[in-house]
Amino acid sequence: MIREYAPADLADVQRVQAAAVAHDGDIETKDPFVGPQCLIAELDGRVVAYGSAVVWTEADGTELHLLRGVVDPATRRRGIGTALLVEQERRAAAVAGPRGVFGGNANANQPGSAALLRKHGYQVAFTVVSLERELPDHAPAPLPPTLRYGPIDHALTAAAIEECFGASGHGHVADSYDTNDAHLWSIAWAGDQIAGGAIARRDGEVEWLFVRPQWRRRGLGRTLLADCHRQLAESGLAIARIETVAENANDTVALYTSAGYRIVRERPRYRKPMR
Repeated sequence: MIREYAPADLADVQRVQAAAVAHDGDIETKDPFVGPQCLIAELDGRVVAYGSAVVWTEADGTELHLLRGVVDPATRRRGIGTALLVEQERRAAAVAGPRGVFGGNANANQPGSAALLRKHGYQVAFTVVSLERELPDHAPAPLPPTLRYGPIDHALTAAAIEECFGASGHGHVADSYDTNDAHLWSIAWAGDQIAGGAIARRDGEVEWLFVRPQWRRRGLGRTLLADCHRQLAESGLAIARIETVAENANDTVALYTSAGYRIVRERPRYRKPMR
């Protein structure tokens, strides 16, 4: 039986979640995500699975309905995951707008989840690659001629990031980037225009590395990344992390690995048209 989540289900949901993590290790749904859009699957009166839906609109107008589900390893291969996914799709389709798309995630160590998604028509839209490296202690190279490091301008930085990634089709969501970590940013200016930047957080995550089209192929991205590493190291961090998309047209995985990063995880993002 599949029903809506109730507060009394929390302990059972946490039990299922813990069993899945113990069996699979790194899974996409590490926390229960309980709430009004959470569904519960029961078998013989016992909670054996749960699912949730998260919805957002991406920069290109795609309305993504990300459907997530976890099945207790002891009760897998009985059609429970299939029943849960079908019900999640039914509910999502009932409220979706004209640009609604189903989404699903499965790590490399979740072959059953990946097989379930593919069986129901989902395909890999793109693959998120997580990388990390030890921070250096050497000074970065200077900027290319005519460029300079300049002040932080959140609005212009946001506009430049949208220019670089807004139409990528890789799940980009617009943001203001108005954070308290701007002291860790490296922004290159060409006159009164931003040429590129490296946007870092105090936890060591390089959230964005971007170079606007007219200033590419000059080594600017590599220089900005190195300066960002310097700032992170000076703030006391030992490890820098970054994420990118394997299908990126600028082959950013090769850029980052050549800059000393190593791949630590790859996460396929599955999607399926609603209509």
